[in-house]
Amino acid sequence: MQGLKFRLRQMSGGIAVAAALFVATPALNQNTHNLSISDEALVHGQGRIGLNAAAGDLNEQVNSAAIAIGDTAIATNVVRQHIGDNTVSASDAQNASITGTAFSDSHGAIAVNGAAGTENQQANLAAIGIGIDGPVVSLDMLSQTRSSQEPAGYQNEPDLTKHAEIGPDAFEQSSGLVQVNLTAGERNSSANLFALSITEGAD
Repeated sequence: MQGLKFRLRQMSGGIAVAAALFVATPALNQNTHNLSISDEALVHGQGRIGLNAAAGDLNEQVNSAAIAIGDTAIATNVVRQHIGDNTVSASDAQNASITGTAFSDSHGAIAVNGAAGTENQQANLAAIGIGIDGPVVSLDMLSQTRSSQEPAGYQNEPDLTKHAEIGPDAFEQSSGLVQVNLTAGERNSSANLFALSITEGAD
């Protein structure tokens, strides 16, 4: 069994990136991936908050933000993710959850990736341009590719547990830019893209 659980408390100001890892020896005939971000993890956070958490194998995660301010503001964000040929086995159960009051009353640019499983790709991208002469913002350079599109699961697989949940109180009263990917399973690709151009009037 592989497990990853977060119970981090208040974070404020600047950049917050934190992780706690618990790995237990698997019992016979047991292969599970469990990711839990719970309780008061990162409540009251402020500023730029980026969190990548995965329970499993060969997962790719990225949080990337570009901000440009000036007379001519150019903000570009380029991310490429690729998973090659791998030999992996599916797990019997995958569970990913964000529960409790995690991230509640957090304000700013919040980006969260959570994955339980194998060969998942997750990306949160943001680009913001603030300028006088017409800002240029580009998010065109996101690429998520893999060598094989075949699922990692069993042929005619039994009814296995794949469960992803965001609780009702998580992110409560949070504000700003909030980007979340939460995945349970194999070979999923997900992304959140945000682009904003603001033209200021010259004095």
